[in-house]
Amino acid sequence: MNINVDGKGRQEFQDVTTAEDVVERLGFHKDAVIVLQDDVPIPIDKPMEDGANIKIIHVVSGG
Repeated sequence: MNINVDGKGRQEFQDVTTAEDVVERLGFHKDAVIVLQDDVPIPIDKPMEDGANIKIIHVVSGG
């Protein structure tokens, strides 16, 4: 499956079914990011389609 990841270009993934799978394959922790598809936030368990355009944003917290 080919997915366009903002900042990383087109990536090819094997056995990827959800946004969570993509996040984990890229080495991010699912609780530390927000995934956008076509600039709209999506659930981490959303099924991915071939050719999807996603952006992964790191969540920063503190006080």
